[in-house]
Formats: sequence, C-alpha cells, structure tokens
Amino acid sequence: MDRTELQSALQEALRPLPAWHRLKDWHRSADIHLLSNHCSEWVEPILEEVKPFVKSVTISSETGCCKPDPAIFRRVETFMPKNTRIVYVDDQEKNLIVARSLGWDTLLADTNHDWMNTIDPRFGQGIMDEFHHRRTT
Repeated sequence: MDRTELQSALQEALRPLPAWHRLKDWHRSADIHLLSNHCSEWVEPILEEVKPFVKSVTISSETGCCKPDPAIFRRVETFMPKNTRIVYVDDQEKNLIVARSLGWDTLLADTNHDWMNTIDPRFGQGIMDEFHHRRTT
C-alpha cells in the first residue's frame, strides 16, 4: 500500500463512538473532556467535528502515557476547576478503577450502549447539575 491508501484505510477503520452525535446536546449541560488512547495524527481529523462541544481533548500520544496510567487522568483534571465532580465513562473496567481511585464517579460504556440512556434522561431533566456539584470529600 502506498501512503494515500494507508491513510484512507486508517480513516475507514477509525469510527466515531456511538455517543459522538450526542455531544452537541450534552455540552449544554456539562463540560465534556475527551480522553483517548490513540495517536493524535490519526484522530485529529475526526475530532475537528466535535471540538466546539468539548472543553479539552487529551490524547495519549501527546502525553507520553496512556490509560490506565493515573498520570493521564490527572492531566485531564488540570483542565477542570478544583473540586469539580467528575463523571467518567469508559468501556474498560481497568480504566474505571483508576478513575474511581481519584474520586471520580464512573459509568461503564456497555456494548449495547445502554449507558447513553442513563445519561440522556439526566440531561433532559436538568439533573445533570450533579456533574457540576462540588465533591464533598
């Protein structure tokens, strides 16, 4: 394969996650921060579409560490006000364990995408204010 064919194949393989289309609505109720184990050169083109709806994007290739290393989670925290309640969604339990150890609330992104139905009603009812409440610990 030549370089152009390789780039095309890569872009074909990189598909947005199921919640991608909901970020536009969710950002009205919560600050959204993306954390990805990827190579920035690969994902930057597809991230352009959602950048207006996220507060920060942290990509492992730019930080020198990747999930589940606690250092990358701490980096994400630097983009948030102190004592902000964080709700972290991931499809891998090992990443949720680290997030919980930092005091974050977690939600498993299940393969059926039912987690989005857990989040959506909260946004719709205005209950997502809890995402912005201060931690009491």
